[in-house]
This record gives sequence, structure tokens and C-alpha cells, in this order.
Amino acid sequence: MVLTSCYQLEKPEQPSTLLSEQEMVNVLTQMSILSAAKGINKRKLEENGILPKDFIFKKYKIDSTVFAENNLYYSHNLESYNRIYNRVKDTLSLLKSKANKKKLKKINANATNKKNAKALENKNPKIISKRDSTIKAGLLKKNQRSRTLK
Repeated sequence: MVLTSCYQLEKPEQPSTLLSEQEMVNVLTQMSILSAAKGINKRKLEENGILPKDFIFKKYKIDSTVFAENNLYYSHNLESYNRIYNRVKDTLSLLKSKANKKKLKKINANATNKKNAKALENKNPKIISKRDSTIKAGLLKKNQRSRTLK
């Protein structure tokens, strides 16, 4: 005996407040970013009064019901849902790449500044860092005391 079950999923009605695919991409991208930030430094967000989902809903002037209705609506159209999530993934990759470039520029700038400072110090030994001058001052005092004792 073979039992088969057929049921048809009814596509949900279009929400009264329909978000465009781009708006869904924006909301889901922001949720991903804040979710990652929440995992890294949840206490800092809470200290600043930021509840990730509430922050995003307020930013896009929606509420959790509007988001849930739109998420359900788009999830019943696999093509559009995949398109939305691929764009979210692409946006996050682009943002990560930009952040890495900024970080690399900052690291390179710091390295260049240190290199330039070292070059100046080599050209003119009188130019020394504050830390070195503090150490040098301590050594001078120590030498003066030892001379006084002799």
C-alpha cells in the first residue's frame, strides 16, 4: 500500500506595507551586521541603548510585523528570496573588503610614520622619542649620583 500526500502551500497575500527587494536587502544586511556586532560586544550596544532589531525597524520605519509579513511573502518565491540573500551576501562581502582596505591603509600609514621617525632619528641622533628621552634622563641622574658618591 502506498500513501501519498499532496498539499498545496498557499502563497501568502502581499503585505499591506510591501518592502521592495532592495529594502529587504538593506534590512537583512543591517540585521546581519548588528547581529555580528551583538555577538562581539553585546554589553557595549546595550550600554548605548541599542537593541539591534528595534534599531533597524526604527531606521526603516517598520515594525516586527511588517518585517515578518514581508519575510514570509518573499520566502514563498524562491527566486526572489535567493536573489535577496545573494545581494545581502554580496553587500556584506563588499563592506568587509572596504573595511579591510581601510584597516590596511591605517596599518601602512602607521608603519610609514614609524619608518619616517626612525629615518629622522638616524639622520639627527638628537631627535629621540619621548620614551627614549625619559630613559636617557634616568640614566643621566643615575650617573650623576654615582659620580657624587665617588
